[in-house]
Amino acid sequence: MKLSLTLAVIIISISFKEINSFARVTLYTEREHKGLDYKLPRYWKSQDCLNLPKWLRRNVESVDAAGQCIVICSETNCKGHCVAIFPGNDSQETWFGDLHELKLDNEVQSVKKCF
Repeated sequence: MKLSLTLAVIIISISFKEINSFARVTLYTEREHKGLDYKLPRYWKSQDCLNLPKWLRRNVESVDAAGQCIVICSETNCKGHCVAIFPGNDSQETWFGDLHELKLDNEVQSVKKCF
């Protein structure tokens, strides 16, 4: 019994190492963080690409990446024109009040972590 419990704990801890947090990353349908907002799920495997819900695809105009490095892409499955948003590449850390500067306003369909 003790051996099976130890094995279960090891498997669970390995699984959590593959999952990264996306806490507080928010996409907005209007410039300057206005309009409808959509918070990305807190957890998913780091190698996975997240396709946005259909209602949000090609409707994102601003992003708050909350200090994390994310990649936003113009096509589903993280293809097409992709741009990394990371701490320090914008005067406001990792928020973009207008994706027009990145040529991605109303184009984003998918997102993933940088690493």
